[in-house]
Amino acid sequence: MMSENLWDRFLTYDNFLLAWQRTVNVTSRMIIDELGFKIFAFNLEANLKDLIRQIKAEDFPYTPLADHKVYVPKPSTTLRTMSLMAVPDVIVYQALVNVIADESHQYLVSHENQHIFGNIYAGSGKRWMLKPWKQQYNNFVNSVEKLYRNGNSWIASTDIVSFYDTIDHERLIQIVDKYCGHQMCNKFGNLLKECLSKWSAHTVDVKMSRGIPQGSNASDFLANLFLHELDKIMICRGYNYVRYVDDIRIL
Repeated sequence: MMSENLWDRFLTYDNFLLAWQRTVNVTSRMIIDELGFKIFAFNLEANLKDLIRQIKAEDFPYTPLADHKVYVPKPSTTLRTMSLMAVPDVIVYQALVNVIADESHQYLVSHENQHIFGNIYAGSGKRWMLKPWKQQYNNFVNSVEKLYRNGNSWIASTDIVSFYDTIDHERLIQIVDKYCGHQMCNKFGNLLKECLSKWSAHTVDVKMSRGIPQGSNASDFLANLFLHELDKIMICRGYNYVRYVDDIRIL
């Protein structure tokens, strides 16, 4: 039964309803199918239950659709790749990450707002999945300034180029399994892997083994979990290390 825990919690109506609520709450940060969301909302309960039924079915009729990539200019004149996903896929993705976050957050909380400031989980059941980014970014800046004032006048400043696009799926799934207490059964892991392989590709008929879709809180949480091993190494070795998403300062 332990091996089925994540799968069973994933497939509850309450989890899918929370996934819907967390998704619609962050539409300003996402590239979304606005008409698709409005149509889905007209019969929300029935549509969520039907989506769960599809995933539960023995013949596994639910399959994730390839997303569309939208390239958004950045201040640096490069482009940020955002993902326009089908409405059911957005909900399934958020529902998967809901249960991952609830199980793994206990390992992340010890470093939050001390060394790690971006993409902080708001807590189980909260309709806003992550704590407000503006306040968290201010906390990050204040932490760097405090370390500087304390005599750490040399600052190494770096980030990870194309971070979300280069996250390896196999490594991510290993990390998820580790921090969820090895409760991730084959069904859960296979669905997550299948979804990510479809949503990371830039062409419909190609599957990728790296990259997670940008623009959702689900990806933001997974990205944070992915870097937790790095965080532990840097903190345990005594570095004045602070991180906001993939922006890193070492003083």
